[in-house]
Amino acid sequence: MDEFVEYSPALAIRSIVDRVIDRQDAEISIESCYPKYSAHYACNVALVLARKLEIEPLGLGQRLCPDLSADPRFTVSVAANGWLNFRLSDAFLGECLYGLVNLPVVDRTVIKPQQNFSGYTYVQYAYARCHALLRMAPKSGSIGDWQLLDREGKLLLRSTAELGLALQCLSIGDEIALCSGKGLTKKLEIKLCRDLATSFLEFYDRCRIFGVNREVSIARIGLISIGQKLIQFLAAKYIDLPKTL
Repeated sequence: MDEFVEYSPALAIRSIVDRVIDRQDAEISIESCYPKYSAHYACNVALVLARKLEIEPLGLGQRLCPDLSADPRFTVSVAANGWLNFRLSDAFLGECLYGLVNLPVVDRTVIKPQQNFSGYTYVQYAYARCHALLRMAPKSGSIGDWQLLDREGKLLLRSTAELGLALQCLSIGDEIALCSGKGLTKKLEIKLCRDLATSFLEFYDRCRIFGVNREVSIARIGLISIGQKLIQFLAAKYIDLPKTL
């Protein structure tokens, strides 16, 4: 879907990397790496170019960082092994998430019989939990204009579990954008929806949704809404998605 392209951090990073090095190289990869590492995305551009130029990747990465960091959407640092680490600005991360929540729900009729896959009940449970929390939101007062940034422009979703779920959602948007015009394979869709269910349930276990600061509660409800929409996009073609447990 072309709608995802505008809100893909991976494609934004790819664009700035290609512009800085003044070339396109199929060996260069952009990978989502949070929460394994503190960075949000990692890029191997310095390693790829250093190998071809027969120089040290760390030094090359250090020379690339200032030009890449000139883009206000990112801060860029180089790891000891030469990988470039990108952290999204709060404003850009929020903008990408806003883009996902505003995408239309895709009607994907379940193929009968249901095509169960390993871990499908885990996905069903995550979807039902999302629905239950969204249904409870109006009664708890956690409803209103969805804001991800506080008055100082800082992201309201700050814990590891919150950011983990947010970046998992963005990485799914990346995959859809990269496959624009072709569509995702069944194998990839199933992997992504299982990974998303895992991230959501970790978030659910660690983050209170209600009984916290109202702004934080609303931000978390918005994140849950994105997660539910993406589970539906990825899994509804293969399995029934119950609204109750």
